[in-house]
Amino acid sequence: MTPEQLCAHILSGIGFAQKKYFRISGGNWLWTGSEHFMSNCIAERLVRQGGGRFLCTVEESLYNFNLGPGRPNIALRMNGRADIAIWDTYGEPVGIVEAKYQKRLQTCEDDFLRITSFSRRAGRFGAFAYYCSFRRQSAESARAFATKRAEQFSSYLLSYPPKRELQVMTDFVISRPVQDEDRFSTWLAFAAVFYSPTVRV
Repeated sequence: MTPEQLCAHILSGIGFAQKKYFRISGGNWLWTGSEHFMSNCIAERLVRQGGGRFLCTVEESLYNFNLGPGRPNIALRMNGRADIAIWDTYGEPVGIVEAKYQKRLQTCEDDFLRITSFSRRAGRFGAFAYYCSFRRQSAESARAFATKRAEQFSSYLLSYPPKRELQVMTDFVISRPVQDEDRFSTWLAFAAVFYSPTVRV
């Protein structure tokens, strides 16, 4: 799996979560659900689109990863958990995904530090999955707000100092605005993957 493929799978998983929650809730958008639901849907998509090459666990303890010798960076929060852990069929870790929704950039700093620390220490993928919805007076305004949020996250992560030698790629999808009375709503799916240039799984 390449970083490009992981980004695509995450975006597909977020879109799947939005559609599934809309269906099972009778018309509610994903933001009214939970991050745990979104994580489950992303994990399901990763396994399905991985063609049987990968497995996923949700809310995985970071104690279960072999992070090599030495004391783990405090940013890894070794008493914490990864929202999604990706494994190969031999039980070796492929990477982790932290999932967030309806949050501002500043509130995700701990997640970015944990992801980059993991990727550097384990030599594996560290990914960020993000969903946010926007409701504005026009379709153009809704899309503009979603685009601005995606570009804000992307610009910040592409020049993120703690990533050091890691590379990062980002991608996003914006839904077609939907009119609800006198307002228009759209949702943003954003993905970022930190990785070492030599990592291919």
